[in-house]
Amino acid sequence: MEMYDYRMSGETIMEMELDKLNPAERRQLDEALKQIRLEHTNEKVKRHMLWFDNTIVPILKDFAELSSSELVIDKKANTLAIAIFRNSYGFDIMESDRWWRMALAAAGHIGIDTEDGETVLTLTFDCEA
Repeated sequence: MEMYDYRMSGETIMEMELDKLNPAERRQLDEALKQIRLEHTNEKVKRHMLWFDNTIVPILKDFAELSSSELVIDKKANTLAIAIFRNSYGFDIMESDRWWRMALAAAGHIGIDTEDGETVLTLTFDCEA
C-alpha cells in the first residue's frame, strides 16, 4: 500500500513571521519565492516531458505502425511536443484503441488536414500545463 499525505499541520513559520519582516526582508523573501516557483515549474515540466516520452510516444509509435503512417515528433521550447502523422489512406480509430484514445485526450490540440494528397493528423501536447 502507498500513502501520500499532503496535509498541513499547524501554522508555517512564514505565516507566523510574515508580519514581522521589514521591507528589505520582504524583498528578499519575494525573490526567494520567485526562485522556488521557477524551480518547481521547471521540475514539473521535466516530469511532464518524461511522462510524455515514456507513456505517449510509445502509443504514438504503435498507432503510426498500425496506420502505416510516417510519424514526426517535434519538441519545441522544452514544453511543447507536436506529433504529425501522414499517410495516404486516412485514419480509423476503433473501439479497441483505448490507449490511442487516451493519447488523443491528452493532446491540447488536434488538427486534421490534407497535404500533397496525404491525410495529415497533428497532435499538440503542452507539457507545461
